Amino acid sequence: MEGDYVGFHIRGGDKYLEHNLLSVNEYIDKAESVTDIRQAYVFTDDYSIYELLCAEYPYWEFYTLAQKEDEGYFHKQFIKLPVDVRKAKMVYMFASIEMLSNARHSFCTYSSNVGMFLGMRNRTNVCGIDFDDWRIW
Repeated sequence: MEGDYVGFHIRGGDKYLEHNLLSVNEYIDKAESVTDIRQAYVFTDDYSIYELLCAEYPYWEFYTLAQKEDEGYFHKQFIKLPVDVRKAKMVYMFASIEMLSNARHSFCTYSSNVGMFLGMRNRTNVCGIDFDDWRIW
């Protein structure tokens, strides 16, 4: 991506087992309260979240590496996948973390592993949606 952009990490899948899932509106509201940048990279495990963002916020430009077949991360299903498929999904995850790390601002949930890691790695550009401050669980 060229120029300034923000990043969003929006979980779907089995995240609801650990913490309430948050609406995309909460991410957009937080971003719009922090910056006027309207170009975003979306790291998600559920492609329908990306589609929803595109439909609900046409004045934003969204980009993702998620695939149309991504319907949320479910750990019990993931560990049953062939090794090469798991490896490809891990590469996607690491590439997305790098995209979020390079964003002007990243908006995530600190209750997720990705959010916790980003908060530890880049406290100056990471904004929590579920909690105001980064914390160790």
